[in-house]
Parts: sequence; structure tokens; C-alpha cells
Amino acid sequence: MEFVDIKCIFVLMLTILPHIKYLIRSNDCVIVPDFGAFISHTNHSFVKDGILFAPCRQLGFNEALRHNDGLIANSLMRKCGISYDKAMRIVAEDVNALKVQLRETGEAYLDGIGKFVLSEDNLLSFTSLQNMMLVSGSDFFGLSDMRLPSLDSMDDDEDNAAAHRKEFIYFPVRRSFFRVAASIIVLVAMAFVLSTPIRIDNHPDYAGFKSVAGASDTVAVEKADMAAVKDTTVAVIENSKLQKLSVEKSEANYYAVVATFKSERQAKLFVQQSSIDSLEINNDGGLYRVFAFSGESYDDVRERMEESSLLKTVPDAWIYKKRING
Repeated sequence: MEFVDIKCIFVLMLTILPHIKYLIRSNDCVIVPDFGAFISHTNHSFVKDGILFAPCRQLGFNEALRHNDGLIANSLMRKCGISYDKAMRIVAEDVNALKVQLRETGEAYLDGIGKFVLSEDNLLSFTSLQNMMLVSGSDFFGLSDMRLPSLDSMDDDEDNAAAHRKEFIYFPVRRSFFRVAASIIVLVAMAFVLSTPIRIDNHPDYAGFKSVAGASDTVAVEKADMAAVKDTTVAVIENSKLQKLSVEKSEANYYAVVATFKSERQAKLFVQQSSIDSLEINNDGGLYRVFAFSGESYDDVRERMEESSLLKTVPDAWIYKKRING
């Protein structure tokens, strides 16, 4: 089998690829756990040789950023309706497949993003595509380079416009014409509304008792109504559970974090669906971090992580240090 065929099969089997392409449209940093991070930066517009180059976003790769920020796993949970543990298993399998591809062939192509090359010195390099889908999701989509006109060309355009100005014919229209036209439109609309018949029900409803023959139908309807009320009550109770989940406001300095989210509701949903008990939420720096426990020192939190089964359940759990300025 040729290398091209192997590469195409690998791209089709990479489950997290569409999630990466979706996330880099609206995030400057998307971390692939245990592999690296895609980082985008903005190139502002500039003028060179009479051409105004449009601003754009370029995509790079940083192999040093490997910790799990929860973006890809959260996207898999929303799209596929699966748990966090299953989403992390999918991410780990795809990352392992990507590493195997690089070890065996020395390069891996991600459709719509770019190409990875692994050198003989085990150095990983990344080249992004010029027409990658990241551009379609940016604020600069549709902008193109433009050549600026010179002063000589602007003078020639004014002379040509003056020469052809006499060819135009102007028809003056008074404002009264528009007022008459608007009045006619209003009259036509009123005539249409008034000519449309309105059906009136002359048979009023009367209160009465249900016959014995229809008693079974009445009971069935009442049971259906009670089932609908029960489903609504369960939904309200589930929603109230989310409201009761509080955000951690303790004075601890170190936290054993298992997931990170951008919104409080996403963090609460994760806590409700997770199999880990006693999870809490910390809001520091605009992000909502779900943690298992906290402590005053790094060694204290690390010791609790090793003694408990947290690392077996969430191997990518990490210790977050609270910011000094809050």
C-alpha cells in the first residue's frame, strides 16, 4: 500500500479532527492532551509596494503545551452525548494513533489544518495550510488584498468622469409622488383586510357531566395529564439541582483540577454527570475549574491525589495554584 492511501485512511479514522477545526475558529489556543497545542495569532494589515494586505490569522503549534484544558473533551460530550470519561478515552486513542502514524511514516496530514513532520532527531514541525478552514471562522473572512490607486490614475478617472457626465439624464421626482403612492398602498391593504371573511362560532360551549360510557376516556386523559406533570416536575427538579451547585469561594491556594470550562453551567453539568463524588467548582481568572479537593500547599494536594483513586479515574488531573490577586 502506498503512503498516500495510508494517510487518507488515517484522516478518516481521526474522530477529534472536526472538533479541533471547529474549536480553533473561536479559540486562540486548543490543546490536544499529551500531544501539543494549536495556537493562532493575528497578522495586522500593512502596505507594501502599493498593495494593502488584508489582516489574517495564522495557525502554529506548540509541543510544550500538553495538559488537558477540557475543550476537546467538552466538544465531544456535547456533540456525541457521551460522558467525560468516554470522551477522554476517544481523545487518548486518536492521539495514540497520531503518534503511531508519525513514528512509522515520519509525517501525518490533518485534513483542513496542516501537516506534521517528525525528523530523524525526533523533532516535530508543523506547517499550516494557506486555505485552511480557520479563515472561514475568523473576523477577517472575506477580506482580500487590494492594490491602492496612484494619484495619476485618480486624476485620469476624474477627467473621464467629467467627459461622460453629460451623457446622464436626470428625471426630477417630487416628494408628493411618494406620499400619494404610500396612500394608495394603505388603501389597498385596508380593502384586502376588510374583504376577508371572519368566521364566528355561534354555538357556545356548555358545562355538563361526562356520561358513564365515556368515563374510561376521561380516566385515560387524566393519567396522561398526570404523566406530563410528573415529567415537568422531574425537569424542574433536575434544573434546581444545577442551581444549587455553588462555586467554591474558599481560601485554599492549590486545587486538584479534573476539568476546565468557560461557563458556570457547563461546569455544573459536568459535576452532575461525573462519576466522581464531592466535586466542587472554582472560578478564578474567568474560567470555571472543577476540582476534587483543595489544600494550602502543593505537597498536601499531591499527597491526597496519590492516596486517593483520582489519578486512576482521571489520569490527566493536575494541580492549579490560585492567583495571588484573585
